[in-house]
Amino acid sequence: IPLTDLIFNSLPVNGTSFETYICLIATFGLLASWAQSGTNFPVLSHIAPPSSRSRVMAWEMAFENSVAAAMGSFLLPHL
Repeated sequence: IPLTDLIFNSLPVNGTSFETYICLIATFGLLASWAQSGTNFPVLSHIAPPSSRSRVMAWEMAFENSVAAAMGSFLLPHL
């Protein structure tokens, strides 16, 4: 959230902030993509019983990605 605030609200819109913008976007891309594989899957692997672990993870991934695809484009302009 702090990186997106810097990108969209705090960064001045002019030609001199291009390098800063690229660094913030790259940092966000490196840091924001670990949540699903680094948090959700390890927690679910401890909670779900071994016989249904893959089914639970598949449902979680399908639900999370479907909601993100369906509602993300509608909610993004309102942030």
